[in-house]
Amino acid sequence: MTEESVVLGYAQALYELASESGQVEQIEKELQAMDALLKESKVLQKLMLHPGVSINLKKRLVDSVLVHECSHLMKKFLYVLIDKRRERLLGFLFASYRHVVRKVKGIVMTEVQSTIQLTDDHLARLKTRLEKVLEKEIEITATINPEILGGLVIRFGDKLIDGSVRYKLAKLKKKLMQAIPA
Repeated sequence: MTEESVVLGYAQALYELASESGQVEQIEKELQAMDALLKESKVLQKLMLHPGVSINLKKRLVDSVLVHECSHLMKKFLYVLIDKRRERLLGFLFASYRHVVRKVKGIVMTEVQSTIQLTDDHLARLKTRLEKVLEKEIEITATINPEILGGLVIRFGDKLIDGSVRYKLAKLKKKLMQAIPA
């Protein structure tokens, strides 16, 4: 079983528990806060991930630092991860949980790459167009990638729409190479 499938299994289980107790959005916010805290504090991250740190100490860290204002469900879930020595999954849990929630809600996660920061207006228009084409609600994550040289690269699910200048230049080069006799 790969690490990705393991974390997805835990995220699915957490979603089901959160759904039963009506805490889906709250758990997502708590995971986001925990994820940010772990990324911000390298010391805390090292303590939580180090195999030499005892289970009891890790649980005390959870009690004192990670779940300052978290739900009982989150605390119990973190205890299960610690008891099963799965703390290394913490860094991937937020993204996996978001993926599960979006999938259940029928929201398509979409990544858009451009060479410049897209304005809110551009993103809103792009979202509207993509939702019409896909006939589903989408959530866009925009990133800057100067290597595409211009245009957009849009990725959703296993689909890729490559409207980048880099791709167009590569296609042109291929056509020119085929046209030139050897």
